[in-house]
Amino acid sequence: MSADDELVEAGNGSYGLRFPDLRTELALLVPSPNDWRPWRIVRRRGPGELVDGAIGHDFARLRLAPEGSLVIDRGARTSVFTMPDPPTDAELVHPYIAATAAIAARWDGRQSFHAGGFVVAGAAWGVLGEREVGKSTLLASLAQLGVPVLCDDVLVVKEGMALAGPRCIDLREPAARTLGWGHEIGLVGTRERWRITLPRVPAEVPLAGWVTLAWGEAIGFAQVKPSERFPRLLDNLTVILEPPDPPAVLALATLPMLTLARPRRLDTLPATAEALVTQLERVGALRGDPGRL
Repeated sequence: MSADDELVEAGNGSYGLRFPDLRTELALLVPSPNDWRPWRIVRRRGPGELVDGAIGHDFARLRLAPEGSLVIDRGARTSVFTMPDPPTDAELVHPYIAATAAIAARWDGRQSFHAGGFVVAGAAWGVLGEREVGKSTLLASLAQLGVPVLCDDVLVVKEGMALAGPRCIDLREPAARTLGWGHEIGLVGTRERWRITLPRVPAEVPLAGWVTLAWGEAIGFAQVKPSERFPRLLDNLTVILEPPDPPAVLALATLPMLTLARPRRLDTLPATAEALVTQLERVGALRGDPGRL
């Protein structure tokens, strides 16, 4: 049996969902547990529905950039992409299925965040930060060190477990050239992308804590106060439906959270990644003594 056959047999997916219709990019998905439910993908050629972004309890209707629409049906567990040029499997795996994953997670009682994730000493850390703050670039630099990267763009959490995303990171050209890694895949969505393919990781990894990103003159770390963790997680939720679910987010806010400051220079990426791993290994060693975190 080939590796692709094994993936199909196991059920291939990401973010807690299985995608039986994405069969040409199996290496970018992970063999999934039995409770990752299947989700169908439908592609239609056309201008897309003229919809305002709306997320309800049974349907979501979203506009896609630069042109198109996405309709997500909770009951049918189906996502319909209508675009002048429907996305390929490679484009669907990343970045287009992220919206489906985030919305389906909220419908299923899970939390999802605008975040990446990586693994140190068998535990996952979520990477939070605003757009253009360098989450993907940092994750790629960690991957070059051999650190397992769990996800880029969206982090889904289920009962304290961080779920694996697609096995790739998409960079902008300057970062790809600095790292000497990635192949050009052209314009996807609204920007040109250089794609890095990642090794497989476990489908689910215990979540240890959070790292928030900031710019600074030098590489440094600061502990985020417990009172500040909950607002930061709220700011990075992908989907908020009524009624909200603050207890679930509050539970995640009890985990350690560090701020990583680093210079806004690509040549500092290797040193930043090494310092981050060292710091989190130290935090992991101290987890038995919460008063010291």
